[in-house]
Amino acid sequence: MGEPREYIERMIADELRSHHQATGPWVRAMVETDGDFDRARKRYRELRLAQLCAARESDGPRRVRTELCHELERHNKASIYSVMGLKADAADGEVASAIARIIVGGSTLDAEVRYAVEVLGDATRRADYDRDLLQQLRSVTTRHNATPRLEQRAAPRSAVVARRSMRDIWLGLGAVVVGLTYLGTEHFRELRHQEIQQEVAARHAAIAKARRTAAAPGSEIGSGPEGTSAPVVQAAR
Repeated sequence: MGEPREYIERMIADELRSHHQATGPWVRAMVETDGDFDRARKRYRELRLAQLCAARESDGPRRVRTELCHELERHNKASIYSVMGLKADAADGEVASAIARIIVGGSTLDAEVRYAVEVLGDATRRADYDRDLLQQLRSVTTRHNATPRLEQRAAPRSAVVARRSMRDIWLGLGAVVVGLTYLGTEHFRELRHQEIQQEVAARHAAIAKARRTAAAPGSEIGSGPEGTSAPVVQAAR
């Protein structure tokens, strides 16, 4: 049971990865692990493996149809079952009822529907169809599973490139911030320098105006009670 068991384990891993767990085993796993998600996943693997292995040993055609149903859903593929409005793991009674509804309907059947009725209505042809289609989907899965290993080998280099790119971005942003800070500081210094120069020029202008006012004839600055300038008389002496 080596290869089929490995296939079943891959199928269970796909169910967990895509969050399409079988309801019964998943609910039981969650209950048994008190809702611990990681432990429930592990327990689900055990329960689901036992379930599928038991189905495989008890009923070969049913096992094939269960796997076929899973593969069709995973690959989003159509089949003659979808033409009949059925799932690949439909019981023989469901298939018979679907065929009866189509025939009783009395409408003209197109080639695809006629082929589906002929194949699924015959147990031997249905079993052959199921095995062949499952084998085709398995080969697609095998090729698909080989691709991630190549991508994983290239992943470290991609991660390094991504880290370098992020580092370069942050360094560039840091340089921009430093540059803007420097320009802002220099601009502030230039404005302050201009303000100081304006203040000094205003003071000089005020002093010069005061001197001109003091030296003007008839100025009241330094005049005595009768209008004579005491400071000028003292300077003449």
